[in-house]
Amino acid sequence: MNFSAIFQVALLVISMVLSALAMPQYFEADDLSAEPSEIRDKREHGHGITGPVHTFVKTDKHANFKWGVRHHVGHHYAGRK
Repeated sequence: MNFSAIFQVALLVISMVLSALAMPQYFEADDLSAEPSEIRDKREHGHGITGPVHTFVKTDKHANFKWGVRHHVGHHYAGRK
């Protein structure tokens, strides 16, 4: 083999190695060895204090979509017993 062919093969090998090193490294996001209590902390607030939140979508007279949220729907959901 002449010098040009050896140089081309070496350049090809070096470029393949560099492209393999430049690829993004992927890590597993789920650690299956962790206990469920370590993954998420328990929330300490009471349930139903703010009441349910209802979302709705409606249209105006020009058929444009409007999105809204209703908080504290009804008096019995407001946290008072």
